[in-house]
Amino acid sequence: MGRLYSKKYTIIPRNRVYYQQIWGFDPASDHIQLKKGWLRYEIWFPLEHDPDFYAMGVEIGARVDWKDENISNAIIFRCQAKEAYVECTHTVIYQGHKEEVLELANDPLSIPDNTFPLSAVRLPPEEHFVALKSYVAGLAEIGIARLFRASYLSSEYDPESAAAGFNSLMQKQIAGALLEVAPRPARIFLQDFLLDLFAHATPVWIEPRLPYLDVTYNISYLIFHDAQVLASAKLQFPAYP
Repeated sequence: MGRLYSKKYTIIPRNRVYYQQIWGFDPASDHIQLKKGWLRYEIWFPLEHDPDFYAMGVEIGARVDWKDENISNAIIFRCQAKEAYVECTHTVIYQGHKEEVLELANDPLSIPDNTFPLSAVRLPPEEHFVALKSYVAGLAEIGIARLFRASYLSSEYDPESAAAGFNSLMQKQIAGALLEVAPRPARIFLQDFLLDLFAHATPVWIEPRLPYLDVTYNISYLIFHDAQVLASAKLQFPAYP
């Protein structure tokens, strides 16, 4: 999908109507002018399916900053004046039969490891944005809490080994971002998530993963420093130290 630039970095996309009709987005006008010639595409979604975060006014956003061939994209969480960033793989280009692509698209959590070789590819910023926008909208629509629980309680998905999607690296970044912008509801959310995980998973599954879970979710902070939560963890999982 080609594009042209004016001297003032104003884009003139050759497929402007396509983006307007398919994505509800105009790459020529729906951008923010930043300093030093940088441009930004951005959109925000309320976390309506995460009531505690929604009540605090926490939002999740898709942001693409670009200048010439330099492109930076990220998921952002914000609450009032605070922002925290999450880097992710949100766009995968797959060459294959339509049926194979649809099968991959039907899995909202991950793309299996070794499905295809990774290689560098150049995409225009509007393509980065529509892909990221769709991904972030999906996270908001499903709900952060539901995604966290589903990723571990599913017998068919292991976030530790996933190459992309809602994998462990993504979860660690989201947990950290939420703790940064909304510490109290984020701490309660993560404590409830871990206790729920301890309640549903077997000790055989949890015990060897405790160091990994601590690195990902900082159990030492979330549980060891809260006597009531620690008591609940020991009650649900007696082998917990």
